[in-house]
Amino acid sequence: MNLTEYASHDGLGLAAVAGPAVGDPFEIPRPATPYLAEIARPAGSRRIAVTTKAWSGLRVDPAVAAAVAAIANLLEQMGHTVIEDTPAFDYGAFLSAQIDLWVGHTAAFIDAIAQAVGRVPSEHNLQSTSWATYVAGKALPAAQLVAAVEHYNTVTRELVCLSRMP
Repeated sequence: MNLTEYASHDGLGLAAVAGPAVGDPFEIPRPATPYLAEIARPAGSRRIAVTTKAWSGLRVDPAVAAAVAAIANLLEQMGHTVIEDTPAFDYGAFLSAQIDLWVGHTAAFIDAIAQAVGRVPSEHNLQSTSWATYVAGKALPAAQLVAAVEHYNTVTRELVCLSRMP
């Protein structure tokens, strides 16, 4: 299968799930132009930000940095504007929110599976890391989980704003 066939399949998949489902907490409107038509259109020139620096401040493997540079070069050859930029945010606070989301969602998922199979989660039927994550998620106050969602959304909105800067 070539890239065009993959894109066509993606367009069909997106069309099949486009729009709201019964009970969705919010509605994302269907696109004005069908996905398959959008895929067939030339993309045009885009402004793309890249970085070879980890948000955490940790060292990036030189091979990863070289791969990013190579892709950035290829994107420029394709007519896109590529800039070196990264969002500014408190990574520690973001990671803390991310962990709260992981443990909260993992606990809810384990509870759902346990209910479906008629078992009670315990250290005897979960791997030790899964059990620790489950216990942390069950102890997480609802207000803290909501705050984590809000913080995560704030950072992801900053990422979108970065991509839209002139």
